[in-house]
Amino acid sequence: MQLDERLGFDESEHQGFRIRNWTDGSGLMWSTVIWGDASMAEYRAYIMDKDGLISRAIGLVCPDDETAMEYAKQFVEGHNVELWQHDCRIATFKHKA
Repeated sequence: MQLDERLGFDESEHQGFRIRNWTDGSGLMWSTVIWGDASMAEYRAYIMDKDGLISRAIGLVCPDDETAMEYAKQFVEGHNVELWQHDCRIATFKHKA
């Protein structure tokens, strides 16, 4: 997957999901995973670094909290993950050392 330098993003498909990646110029990579249609709820899964700071944000478009939590759990690979919908934290997933 290669970012289009002119546009700052790329889009691909993975296991039936549309995935869009882009950067904001600060070095932080943003991703949006779209499951279903645009009328569903929007969530953000924040991948935390070892100091508890956000290292990556992944947008999720899912039908409900339970579905968003299932997808957010998949990002726990050596990092803690926080799932948010707007300004409400839905769940925190801790990695196992």
